[in-house]
Amino acid sequence: MTALNEIIQLFLNQFPNITISSFSSCVVNDGIISKNQIIVLLEYKGEYGVVFFAYPVESPLQLEEAYKFDGSFKLEFCSVSPMGDLISFEEENVNVTVKFFSESFTFFVQFDKDSDFPKSLETVYRYVDERIQSNIIPKHNWFSMFINDNFFDPAESKGHSNSEIITDEVEEGYEPVAVDETDADFRGQSQDLVAFQSKPFDVPQWDFDERSAFITERLSERADEYTSYKPVIIAATTWNVNGRPPPNSLSPWLTSFEKDPDVILIGFQELDLSTGNLMTNNSRHESLWLDAINRTLCRDNVYIYKHHVRLVGILLVVLVKTHLSKVVTNFIESITPCGMFLGVTFGNKGGVALSFKIYSSTICVVNSHLSAHLESVEQRNLDFRSIYSKTLFQPQNINLLPLTIDNHNIVIWIGDLNYRLDMEIDECKRTIDRMDYDTLYLNDQLRKNMQDGNVFTGFIELPPKFRPTYKYMPGTNEWDCSEKMRIPAYCDRILWHCRRRDALICESTRSINEMLVSDHKPIVNLFTLKAAIENLEKKQLLRIELVKEQDRLENDALPQAEISSNEIDFGNVHFLEEKICTLQLKNTGIVALKYAFKKGAKNLLVKPTCQIKPTSGYLAQEKSVELQFILHVDVAKAAVPYQEEASSSEDSLSDIVILSIGESKDIFIVIKANYIPAFFGLSLNALIRMPMPISKIGVKELCKMETKEYLQGNKPITSIPKELFYLVEFLYTEIHNNSLLSLSFFKEEPNPVQTRKLIHWLSENNDRIPEEFTFTDVSNVLIMFLNALPEPVVPSNFFGVATLCQNKDNAEKIVEQLPEVNRKVLVYLVKFIDYILQTRSSVVQTNDISTIKTFVGYFTQSIVRKTNRNRNFQFSSKKPVEADFLMYFLNE
Repeated sequence: MTALNEIIQLFLNQFPNITISSFSSCVVNDGIISKNQIIVLLEYKGEYGVVFFAYPVESPLQLEEAYKFDGSFKLEFCSVSPMGDLISFEEENVNVTVKFFSESFTFFVQFDKDSDFPKSLETVYRYVDERIQSNIIPKHNWFSMFINDNFFDPAESKGHSNSEIITDEVEEGYEPVAVDETDADFRGQSQDLVAFQSKPFDVPQWDFDERSAFITERLSERADEYTSYKPVIIAATTWNVNGRPPPNSLSPWLTSFEKDPDVILIGFQELDLSTGNLMTNNSRHESLWLDAINRTLCRDNVYIYKHHVRLVGILLVVLVKTHLSKVVTNFIESITPCGMFLGVTFGNKGGVALSFKIYSSTICVVNSHLSAHLESVEQRNLDFRSIYSKTLFQPQNINLLPLTIDNHNIVIWIGDLNYRLDMEIDECKRTIDRMDYDTLYLNDQLRKNMQDGNVFTGFIELPPKFRPTYKYMPGTNEWDCSEKMRIPAYCDRILWHCRRRDALICESTRSINEMLVSDHKPIVNLFTLKAAIENLEKKQLLRIELVKEQDRLENDALPQAEISSNEIDFGNVHFLEEKICTLQLKNTGIVALKYAFKKGAKNLLVKPTCQIKPTSGYLAQEKSVELQFILHVDVAKAAVPYQEEASSSEDSLSDIVILSIGESKDIFIVIKANYIPAFFGLSLNALIRMPMPISKIGVKELCKMETKEYLQGNKPITSIPKELFYLVEFLYTEIHNNSLLSLSFFKEEPNPVQTRKLIHWLSENNDRIPEEFTFTDVSNVLIMFLNALPEPVVPSNFFGVATLCQNKDNAEKIVEQLPEVNRKVLVYLVKFIDYILQTRSSVVQTNDISTIKTFVGYFTQSIVRKTNRNRNFQFSSKKPVEADFLMYFLNE
């Protein structure tokens, strides 16, 4: 960019001590005319100003305007939509406009939607305003040169260099604070700011974002050279409130800290246990608890809300002291549901997370509610791993990579983790009475699994020196004496992880026994954070040094790498089974290298059933990275093994991927997997022509059975898939014989182990389902089967006319046009649904009817759906539009 080169040369020659913090092209409008200009943000020893240059560039360079940040003018930030309407500054894909105004002038500066300059400008403006409010008034002696119109003409120089003018010292006690809101350590990739401090030197030019990220990693390793630290007291607390409204006072819980916290993190679980909350994610208790917190902590304006995020009954709230509000910034939220109900993911279990900064320290707080029951240890471990891997924070700038939990300096994990004590109840209570908390902790499931490396690797927990927090009789401090007689347990936990061990110190952990409304007790941890405060000027200088060093190294050699194997063999893979294999990639050269997997067929890195982590990155000399290959055939991908292109191979999940090392080398990696066929993902036409159990037929043969030639040349053996018949027959028998519709089985979560076992049994046998399986197991598999069909029961090309159908006559005409097998399956399922509806009137209590309607709604959305819809979807509690079509065939 010619204009940029002119500005760089100007500052190299005349202003060697001034830093360019950011720059951008823009359009300036004073209400009369609009002009294209270049705006530059300047910094010298903690003082800031902006200058505008004419564009296109003229010689000599023409300075248009200059404004110093000294409180003499104000800024307002807004966005402009493509239609020209003003909207929220936080919106994406819109142009951003900044209003400059004072008593004597007003003008507008518009930036392109991709420009990062407005964010830098807003950050500097807030930083300067905060310092002025603290009576730290900038002098700006150095900035006077930019107000002299003739200063940029060397012939007009008054006998001294411009650098001599810049001699004023920083005020006593000044401590530079980072104002770089696009800090690459935090954002995942860098938006580099170039500081010009000496001459001559080469301006760094990045070929790709990963190189900049690597420079940032090296910069982080030398953080002590540009970072100072300030203590910040953090209180983290968690409470499962058992669906209860708040008590009259929260003071025993939220105002009894040993030290006065600067930041308070509050996690709730089971905020609302109502069915409506589960279905719609609307909680009537949320406002009650937020109001109660407000009355307790915010009434004197000591604390203010910064952010909160909720998933069903899991709520995370962040409050900070008012005077620290401006240094707790950059909030991004993430939500990960884990609960399962009839094959559908719900948010009754899962986690919510917030990413933010305290000064320059990056913080991630996770609040989770994991699976319950003493024996469900492995399911809790799976929940943790799911939340940990799926939690992503997408920055506002969509061009930046999402952040993971690992991208943060500090991680604090709170919640009802539901890990129990492996003790008999009487022994447990006797141990509690002796206050032998060490013995309790030795029998704690979470401690054992952390020790075995199953969960929370690298996390720290302060061993509890208090009574277990679960389970109490609500309203008392007495242990559960109900029929279930739950064993006391430390369900409620607070753990943390930090890159530097001394960055976060836990001062104490305790439970609050005075809070009686729930069957849990809240716990509180008090931390001292060493919050990083970066000197941006020193950081920029070091960045330039590292860039120049890397440039020299890259000219010395080409990248070299070794991989531990050129083959991944997953062995036998079953439906719903997740398998992980790893390879080690090592940089054996003398320079850093970029690696990336290349896209191949259908613009994919690898087949949809496989996932690679990471897909690209940067490796320093002698460093290694673990490449994960994750194979998982789930409901959404059930048809992949039987697609046409798979028929060319005996192994439909096999693949070859290409790993590119820089631009000089490609590594070919063969992926092998032997898929054990299941009846999921096959078409109805193929299923009714199966001569034997599916598992006894090879994948290649199953692929042929999906071809038009096979379907035309082979007559059906059954009128409907036998697997569907066995599933429905089992449910019908259970309802008929046991009146199961009056029980609470709909609220039970299916057992993943039993689900896989039942699918395997049906794929191996041509016989009725054995009694070892439950109604919940079978109904879950039935719903999953319908959602896994590559073409739904009512084919997708009928979806539009079916949802617009106005009467029974039209509905019957649509059914008559369906393919024969689809029509027979639809009639069969409608009769079963109708049986459920007719049965409910005689065996179901009134308060169960809504549950059955929900169940029928699940069937409806699985039978009439669009083929390309994500089949791992969450159902709505409202009656879906497509339900009207089936209602014409049901006897209400």
